[in-house]
This record gives sequence, structure tokens and C-alpha cells, in this order.
Amino acid sequence: MEVELALLDKEGKMSNEAPQVINKIKQQHPNINIYKEIGNNMLELGCFPHVETHGPAFEMLNSTEIVNEVVEKMDLKLFSFGSYPGTFERSYNKEPKYQIKEKILGKEKAEKALNSFGFHCHYTLPKGVFDPVTKYVKILKNSKIARSMVGSYNLAIAADPALVVFSQSSPFSDNTHLAKDMRVMLYRGGRKLHTNLGLYSKHQQFAGLPPYKQTLEDLLHSVKRRTIKWFQLVKKADPKAKPSDIYPYPLDISWSPVKINKLGTLEQRGMDTNLPSINFANMILYKYAMRKIQREFIEVLPTDHGMANAFKQEDNVLFIPPHTAVRNRLQKASVYQGYRNKELRDYTKKFYKFAKNATPKKFHPLIKPVEEMIESKKSTADKLLDYAKRKGLLAEDNTLRDSDAQEIALYSSSLIKPDIEKSRRNLSKLMDL
Repeated sequence: MEVELALLDKEGKMSNEAPQVINKIKQQHPNINIYKEIGNNMLELGCFPHVETHGPAFEMLNSTEIVNEVVEKMDLKLFSFGSYPGTFERSYNKEPKYQIKEKILGKEKAEKALNSFGFHCHYTLPKGVFDPVTKYVKILKNSKIARSMVGSYNLAIAADPALVVFSQSSPFSDNTHLAKDMRVMLYRGGRKLHTNLGLYSKHQQFAGLPPYKQTLEDLLHSVKRRTIKWFQLVKKADPKAKPSDIYPYPLDISWSPVKINKLGTLEQRGMDTNLPSINFANMILYKYAMRKIQREFIEVLPTDHGMANAFKQEDNVLFIPPHTAVRNRLQKASVYQGYRNKELRDYTKKFYKFAKNATPKKFHPLIKPVEEMIESKKSTADKLLDYAKRKGLLAEDNTLRDSDAQEIALYSSSLIKPDIEKSRRNLSKLMDL
């Protein structure tokens, strides 16, 4: 898994000191997987794959705790939610892959990426489907494995609206509240979300929630078309650029919520960054849902009655709704309404039930935060909205003053340390079982 974090100064303003923080971490703690991001206000933490669920959780928790300690000594604070509530001065990482994206998308659009902090989960592709040398997917004669691959991919798409709600932590951005998940709205954008404000509003092929695929060949055909189109955009933006130098592998070219990664994983990247306990809960739900499909070779079947029977398994078949329902209705509801939407609320319950049943019982305490969220009908975004209203920080026109946005950011940051401690206690109890 990977988590994108931001930095605040002691007043709650966004800080652009990420390069200095990253350099210090690399010098003092070289074993921590920490990386630069598109903005100098951001950093990314990653962890190596583990067979055991507690492995990446402990590694990520240790890394987050150490980074938090280093940041505090620099008189800064970690911010672990999906978007910063207020406005701030953007400062770009000047690597070629980021510069070319700014040229393609435009400066105003590209700036939105600097206020988008996501949580990404990976699950390995079915055995034999990925070539580690070419870093590409192979067409297989074994239809069983190919079907498992496509089924995993389609399930990840169907699960997206539920995972968005489970993780949403960004009800504010640039002093405005327009959605429960401002990060997803301002990152994906597009006709399906009824907004042209998004970073990729005019380039949905590269970052929108994709439709299901019927076959592995269909999936690879979409990768090929996307690569050709993006290379054309790169050349148009900078005729001197060599697209294959910037993007050596076709699987590099996708920023969609669900993608095949060049690491040989199926990556779910549609979630907001959240507190460690919630990140871990979502990671566990995603992992065991994917594992069940792949290990038991379950067929994932979109059907017209898929809404009523969403995530219901009969024999060796798991039903999911048509992708039009997922992309047009449920995705929109997850971004703008969250748990207020009854259809989506019922849908999240069904996915949670399926994923929980697939999860070993010893991990059930770690997914409890999501269960409590469903029961209370309150996401992290809902709780932040409640905080802003209770404190009188949100105006009637759903705007914030800079000082109020800073107060919300400081409050959000104050939740990290106690959650790290709680998560460590829960993980330690698990190890004692």
C-alpha cells in the first residue's frame, strides 16, 4: 500500500518543506520507503508486499510514526486527510513526468493534483498473468486464470463507490464545501460526476472510473489505446519530448481509480488518505475480497438484477451491478452524498458483508472502524463537517475563511498521533492471538 501525506506549519497553513523532510528521513532512516510527489507540500510512504496482513500494516505504522516524529522536530505537522481545507501557494516538483502533465492538462487543472492526497492498495495479479521482464500482462490460454484476472478487475470497479465512502475525508478544498469527497470530485471530474472542475474532466480515459471489461484481450486493448492517445498528447504539448523516455512502460499511463500496475498488481487508487486505522481497515477489506475471487476462481458477473443482489454469491458466481449503475449513480452518490444516499448506503453494507465474510475472523477487530462508520452513517468527512458546523466555521454559503480552514487542518492533524497509538495496540493484540 501507499499513502500520500501533506505537511502543515504550526499555524495550520500548508508547508512546502516536503523535499527537506524527505532528505532528512532518507539520511536518518534509510529503510523507510519515502518518495517525492508532484507537489513540494506532499510526500508518499510505501511498504513492501507481505503475505501476512499484519506485515504491511506494521511497516506503514512504523514509517508514519517515525515521519511524524521527524516532522514535529522540524516544527511541522503531518496532515493525513484527502485534501487541505484552505487555499495555499502551490510549489511544483520539476521532474519531467510532472512538467509534461502540467502542459497537457493546463496549469489551473494541474494545480488540483497538489491538493489530492490518496491511499492506494495493491493486490497481486493471478499467477502467470504478468511478465516481470516486460512488465506487461500476458494473454493466457488458461481461461480460468484469465477469467479470474478480469473478475478481479471488475470487482475492484464495482467496489469503488463503497471504498470511496469508507475512506472519504475531504469535505473541504480551497475554502469551499461542494461535496462529501472534494478530492475525488476535483481529481476525476468529468460528465459522470457532473463537473468540469476536475483535473481530468476532459481526459476521462486516463483517470475516470473505467467500465468493466469482458475479456483479458479487451482490457489490454484499452491499455494500448490509452498509451497511443497519451503519447499523442505528450508530443502535442512538447514536440521535443520522447514519450517512451518519460513513460517506459504502457502500464505507467493510467491514473484511474482501478488500474493494472507495472509492479504486477491490481491497484485500487480511488480512496482518500485517512487515519491509519481506517486505511488498514480498507486495505484488509480490499485484500480479502480480491483473494476470495482469485483463490476460489469465482466468476464475477454483472447482471440486471445486480443492484438487488450486489456482492451476493451463488455457487461459484458473484453478482455485481451493471457498470452504468456503478459509474453513473453510485459513483456520483459516493462523492456528493455519502451515507445520506439510501441506495449507496445499502450498497456499502452489501460490499462490507461480502468482504468481511472473506476476511479471517482474527482480523475482524481491525475492520471495526468501517463497521462503526456504516452503523452511525458517519464517514470521516461527515465528522469533519460536524466539527466545522459545531465550531461555527462553515458559512451559510458553504465557504471557509483562511483562519477557519487552518483551524480545521490543525484539528485534523491532531488526530494522527492518538490513532497511531490505537492502531499499534490493536495490531499488537492481533499478534498475541
